[in-house]
Amino acid sequence: MSYPGLEHLSRLTQLQQLDLQNNNITDADLEHVSKLTQLQKLDLSWCRDITDAGLGHVSRLTQLQQLNLTYCANITDTGLEH
Repeated sequence: MSYPGLEHLSRLTQLQQLDLQNNNITDADLEHVSKLTQLQKLDLSWCRDITDAGLGHVSRLTQLQQLNLTYCANITDTGLEH
């Protein structure tokens, strides 16, 4: 997925599931994802450019029930505190 594509996806405010695994998205890209207020399931596995700062954006997703961060090597325990 292209990163401008995430900006377009952010308009789908009723979206409940999003699979972004194995993409080169960054912390800044997750700001667009944070606008998906009805999101319940988010897969970010193998997104190696995401850091603790990106999880700050994800923490705004109050309806989120499932989050996959498998093989996101730049996320630490500190990021999980969001």
